[in-house]
Amino acid sequence: MPAESVINLGVILDSQLNMQVHISKVASSCFYHLRLRRLRHVDAQDVRQRLVSALVFSWVDYCNSSLAGLPAGALASAGALASLQRVLNAATPFVADLHPRDHVTSVQRSLHWLPIRQRIQYKLCVLMYGAAHGHGYAPDYIGNLATLTSATSGRSHLRAHPSDAGKDGRSGTVGRWSTCLERTSG
Repeated sequence: MPAESVINLGVILDSQLNMQVHISKVASSCFYHLRLRRLRHVDAQDVRQRLVSALVFSWVDYCNSSLAGLPAGALASAGALASLQRVLNAATPFVADLHPRDHVTSVQRSLHWLPIRQRIQYKLCVLMYGAAHGHGYAPDYIGNLATLTSATSGRSHLRAHPSDAGKDGRSGTVGRWSTCLERTSG
């Protein structure tokens, strides 16, 4: 009888490959850490932010590049990524000492926290930038597979496929990288 899911390096791959089992496991672990009452007495915001980074973001960000490309329209993946976003939204009142019903979006921007989809996109951009430029962000075998179009003779005039282009017409990776930088600096 085939297995419903397998675990590889801590990532749970289910038979549908929609990552729903993995995401729900990550979200439940994060909510467990957010419910720890022993952390409520911490007064300094920077300490609370470090605790959330260590106990929550480490779970959210670990292997989150495997979540890239989940179709937004699929019921399971849209709900699953929404559960990870709820984790970030639940961590915000703890860090910023907000009331439960306060809006968290502006606080997340001031803390420089990206939403889940942008966190995944940012991680991929950093990995590809490091692979293309050899900064050690990606393993050497990925760097050997990545070739800059501008570095290949006769290909410098090529652009990305129009479906990969950003809203401003830039190629997909450059547009995403710029978008990531704009969101973190704003």
